[in-house]
Amino acid sequence: ILLSSYSPSRALKGKIRTSPGGLTIRKGLIITQFLATIILLIGTIVVTKQINFLKNQPIGTNLDQIIALRGEVVTNQADSLIIHNFKVLEAELKNLSFVKDIAIAQTYPGDSFDNLSSSRGIVLPNGIEDDKNIYYSYHVQSNYFNLVGIAFISGNTFMPTPTGRSNQIVVNEAFIKLMGITSALDIVGKNLNFWGTDWQVTGVIKDYHHFGSKSAILPMIIRNHDEVNNLLVQLDETAISEAGFSNSISQIKEKWNQIFPKSTFNYTFLDKKFQAQYNDDKAFGTAFQVFTMLAILIASMGLFGLTSYTCIQRRKEIGIRKVNGATIAQILTLLNVDFIKWVGFAFVIAVPVSWYLMNKWLEGFAYKTVVSWWIFALAGISALVIAMLTVSWQSLRAATNNPVMAAFFELSYDTFHKNGDRIYEVYSLQQTQKGSDAGTTMPAPLAHSLQSEVPGIERITRVLDNGAMALYKDKEINLNALWVDSDFFSMFTFPVLEGNAKETLGDLSSVIITEKTAKKIFEKTNCVGESFNLLIAGKEKPFTVAAVVENNPANSTLNFEIAIRFENNPEYASTIDVWDSQYHSVYAQLQEGVAVSQFEQNTQF
Repeated sequence: ILLSSYSPSRALKGKIRTSPGGLTIRKGLIITQFLATIILLIGTIVVTKQINFLKNQPIGTNLDQIIALRGEVVTNQADSLIIHNFKVLEAELKNLSFVKDIAIAQTYPGDSFDNLSSSRGIVLPNGIEDDKNIYYSYHVQSNYFNLVGIAFISGNTFMPTPTGRSNQIVVNEAFIKLMGITSALDIVGKNLNFWGTDWQVTGVIKDYHHFGSKSAILPMIIRNHDEVNNLLVQLDETAISEAGFSNSISQIKEKWNQIFPKSTFNYTFLDKKFQAQYNDDKAFGTAFQVFTMLAILIASMGLFGLTSYTCIQRRKEIGIRKVNGATIAQILTLLNVDFIKWVGFAFVIAVPVSWYLMNKWLEGFAYKTVVSWWIFALAGISALVIAMLTVSWQSLRAATNNPVMAAFFELSYDTFHKNGDRIYEVYSLQQTQKGSDAGTTMPAPLAHSLQSEVPGIERITRVLDNGAMALYKDKEINLNALWVDSDFFSMFTFPVLEGNAKETLGDLSSVIITEKTAKKIFEKTNCVGESFNLLIAGKEKPFTVAAVVENNPANSTLNFEIAIRFENNPEYASTIDVWDSQYHSVYAQLQEGVAVSQFEQNTQF
C-alpha cells in the first residue's frame, strides 16, 4: 500500500512531497518487494521443474489403456459363488473384441494405500529371521504382471493351478535389498516363511512405483490369489478412441449388469488415477504462480509510482543535461541505474534464501530434481527485465521531452493564482553532519508567529494534506482532502464554478469541493447547499457544500478533492498550538513591493 501510494498522476501534478527518510523507506520496500518477487520466481521454476520431473520419471509399469472395474456387489450369495460369478464376468469380457486382457488384483499402481498389507517378521531361505524391517504385500492373478507391464529380472510369474490360488509369491528388487539378499537368481525357487506359512518365490520383478515418484519404492511381496477386489481390463486402441469409447464402456456395463443386476458399476483409468497423485503438487505450483504474479504486480506498481516521482523531481536536471548535449541513452542510464542497483541487491539476498527454502521443500520427495544455477540466473534476469520494462516508459518519456518545455512547465507551476508571483511556501533548512536537510512540513504555530513577527507578509495560511471519507446515501467515497485555515481560498484563487469560495469557509460546517467530487457524490455539479457526511475520527459529521471549484490544473502544487477547516478534526485541531507537531505546510503571501531576499533574511533563525 505504501509503495503503490506513489500515484503517477499525483506525481505528474507535483503533488508528492517526501522527506529523505520517507524516500529511503520506499526504496527499502521496493527492494523487499523485488526480493519476494525473485524468491517466488525461483520457487515457481523449481516447483514446475520438480512436477515435470516426477511426471516424466519412469514408473516401471505401463498403465495405458487399462481400466479397473470395482463396483459394490449387492447380493446374498456366498463368497465362493461371488468369485465364481466374477470368473464368469471375466470370461464374458474376454469375448469382447476390444478387450486385450483381464486380470484380478487386490490393488494396482496408484490405488489407495489401504489396499496394501504391511507386515514385519519373516524367515529368509537361510533360516535367519528378520523381525525389524517392514514389507508390503497384495495378491493378484498370474497374468497381472504382463497386463500392467512389470518386467522380471529373474524367474517368472506364478505357475497355473486349478484353483487359481497357491503359496507362490513374487518379490521386487527393493525387497531383496532390504533383506540383504545379494542375487536375484539365488532366491528364485526358495521359500520364505511369514504369516505362519511357507511361500515359494517364483520370480523377482524390477522395482516399480506403486505410489508415484514422490515416495520411495516399497519392498513388495505379491501373492497368488483369485479373491476379487479389482478387475483390470486392458482395452485396445479402438475402445479408447473418442468414437469408440462410449460404446465400449456400454458393452462392459451391460455384461456387468447381466451378472450383477442389483450392483453398482464403477470404473477408473489406471493412468489417470496414477497421475492424480500429483494433483496437490500441481495445485501448489499454481498457487506459487499466482503469488508470483501478485508480487510482480505490487512491485511494479510501487516502482512505477516512484519512477514517476523521480522523473518529476529531476525534470530540470534532465533539461539542463540535454541542453548541454546529453544523449537519450545517457539520460536513461542516469534515471535507471538506481533501479538496477536495487534489483541487484534484492537478487544477492534472494539467492541464498531461495536455495535454502527450495532444498528444504525438496526434502519431502524421494526423487528430486536438481536446483541448477541457471534457475537463479533466469529469475534474476526476469526480475531485471520486469523492473526495466516498468521504469523504461517513464524514463524514456522524460529523456525525450523537449528541455525547453520542461523548463516552461516547471516555471508555470501555480502561476494561475491571482497573486501567484507573491505566494511562497515556507521551508526549513537544517545543517547536519551529512549536509543540508530541507523540509516543508512545519509546526502549526509557526504561521501566527511569522504573521506577527516578520514584516512584509500580507496573508499567511496553513495546509495539511490527508484523506477523508464522504458518506452519502449508500456511497462511501475516499477523497483527497486538504485541511486548511479559513482564509485559504483568499490566498489561492482556484477557479470557482458555483458559490463563494473566499467567504464560505468561515463556517465550520461548510466545505468546498471540486467538480470531480461533486459528480462522485451527487452525480451533478450544481450542488451548492447540498449536504453529506464525513467520517472524522470514527464519527459521522454533517457538512454543507458552500462552493464548487474547477478540477485542479495539472501545474498546481496543491491538489485536492475537498477542502475542510482544521477545526473540524479534533486530532488536527489539537496540534494548532503545538510546536513539536510538524505536519503542516505553511504558505505566505508577501505584500506588494516586498523583496523575496529581504523576506528570506527576516525568516532565518
